[in-house]
Amino acid sequence: MNNFEIALWSACLGIFLSYFTLSFFYTAYNRLFQSLEAVVYVFVCGAFVALASGWVVNFFPHLWGISQQKWLVLSASSAAAISALGLRGFLRAQQRDALIDRGMLVVVVVAAAQLLWLLLPPQEIRLDVMAMTLIVCAVIGFWLCLRAWLLGDELALAMTVACVAMVFAVTGLFAMALHMFANDLPMQVGTAVCAAGFIVITCHTLKRRHAEFVRMRRAVSMGRDRDLLTQLWTGAALIRKVDESVARAKRNRKEMAVICVELANAATLRQEFGNNGAEQVIYAMAARVRQASGSSAAAVGRYSDSSFVVVLDSVQRPGVLRTVGLRLAVALRRPYMLNAQSSSPGEFRADVGVGVARISPGRQATGRKAPRDSTQMGMFDSFSLAQDVLHEAAELALSARAFGSRAAIVDAYSRKTVPLESADLK
Repeated sequence: MNNFEIALWSACLGIFLSYFTLSFFYTAYNRLFQSLEAVVYVFVCGAFVALASGWVVNFFPHLWGISQQKWLVLSASSAAAISALGLRGFLRAQQRDALIDRGMLVVVVVAAAQLLWLLLPPQEIRLDVMAMTLIVCAVIGFWLCLRAWLLGDELALAMTVACVAMVFAVTGLFAMALHMFANDLPMQVGTAVCAAGFIVITCHTLKRRHAEFVRMRRAVSMGRDRDLLTQLWTGAALIRKVDESVARAKRNRKEMAVICVELANAATLRQEFGNNGAEQVIYAMAARVRQASGSSAAAVGRYSDSSFVVVLDSVQRPGVLRTVGLRLAVALRRPYMLNAQSSSPGEFRADVGVGVARISPGRQATGRKAPRDSTQMGMFDSFSLAQDVLHEAAELALSARAFGSRAAIVDAYSRKTVPLESADLK
């Protein structure tokens, strides 16, 4: 490496070192132990840049006990796998569908499989094959972030730009490691800029996502945890309640569940009976949800304008889920009589669905693989396990409208969405 190349890559690695230091102290100061994932990610990415660019070999040619190729395999594969896991946690549950979930899983498996190259002698490691595989994984990550942005996650656009920079950086770095453009200074400058831009955009976007979570937590702590109309828990408070319930269930080795009730014809309600009529129905529904859930409910809340949630803590018998779910479905489908305060007094029949999502001590949320418990939210985690479970219950509630009982759950044996009354609840 000449003096210009040394200065270029030293400056690039200085940016990585700066963000690694900032992330480390941010994690330590806020005691966000799960955000160590982000700290490790920045370190591994910096190590890959240092190795592929030749900076390490230039300054420490005899430092490593194993070949440079194996260090490249270890750093690149680890960075790709952590990146895919982090992106899944970064994307919001509401803007992350099954295709994105499976795509991220494929990237994690393929990236981790590249570690098998470590079993081969250094002379048999095909860096060109590995480079093509990881570049394809980076392109998939770009497409999945773009899809999440199109589905409504605003911050996913910034991560999409970061993925573009990552694709160019990974391509250029592997080209340098393979000595394809050893003396091409414009290519090296472009690669260094893309690598530095990628880590800057990624860290700032993760920080913004974490700030969203902090604001949500502060809203709960400031007492905004009761719905003004129904006096039930609000959506933000429900997330906290489910988090606490999950923690208790894990400690006590008990099952817990979340039941979501979705009002599908809320728009029709407001059109036909006006705002006053809609408030009457929502108030009456809240009373029925509270009554039907009974003493077995740890928390009852209004998760959105047209949905309610019941948290069942430490479920002793699986049959309780069927009893409470069917009781809710029956109670909420009874007609609602609107008085003269509404614009069009009369009778309203609610089109409701009831979804039951379970969490057992030995497994994550049924139906979809949920992320880690995030009572201590990390930089990579845009939502807690609670949000993912609530989203699963809402999806089941929408699916329940296809069944006669209007109640659905994921069958413990077939793993398919089935009517609650016929499900295997083992």
